[in-house]
Amino acid sequence: MAWTPDTASVDSRMLFASSRASIKVGLGASSFLPDWHVSELNDVNVEELRNHLRNDLASAVMTHDEKKIEAVCRESQPSAVRMNALPLMNLENNSSIAAALNSFRSGEIPGVVIALDDKQESFRVASVLSAVSVEALKQNVPDNEPRFIIIARVNAGNLIVHYSPETSNRVLKMAYSTFKRNLSELLSAENIVFQSIQVSAKSDFGDSLFSSAEKI
Repeated sequence: MAWTPDTASVDSRMLFASSRASIKVGLGASSFLPDWHVSELNDVNVEELRNHLRNDLASAVMTHDEKKIEAVCRESQPSAVRMNALPLMNLENNSSIAAALNSFRSGEIPGVVIALDDKQESFRVASVLSAVSVEALKQNVPDNEPRFIIIARVNAGNLIVHYSPETSNRVLKMAYSTFKRNLSELLSAENIVFQSIQVSAKSDFGDSLFSSAEKI
């Protein structure tokens, strides 16, 4: 169970998110069920836990299209509800993603931009960053489409930037929000410990992204 009250600071939530990934990797990610995110004490009860487990079991047998429909319905719900119940979508294996993550983990590359393919059935490498800087990030993401950016920061750990511009198509934004959980699970399986942050415009890219987590 991940206790993340809405009143907690962004910095502390990011720190605990990173620590949670480390614990799962250390104990064996396959030993854990998907995280149960709780933000209010009233939600900590047996019935809510049963609903969480029931949703995960139902999601496991749903088709790709059924999960998309469920995600669209959830889009109209409050943000906390959406984040606590994102389904784990089925994605095809992609050798280019595996190779890029391996290079990232070994330190051969400092960053990689990841996108969904046109059919939204797998991740693809949109670009590999030879250097990590504000300008490099701005140049390697489109103005009107979401992207995931994984960067290595000096003395601050790895960071996933969920870039979701306000001007992008709503359905596309929803798809990236849904698939974010898949990417998190993929990184954990690759023993890549990370923190995450979401930005909505290129102007949000600043030097604080590359410094310590406390400054984000």
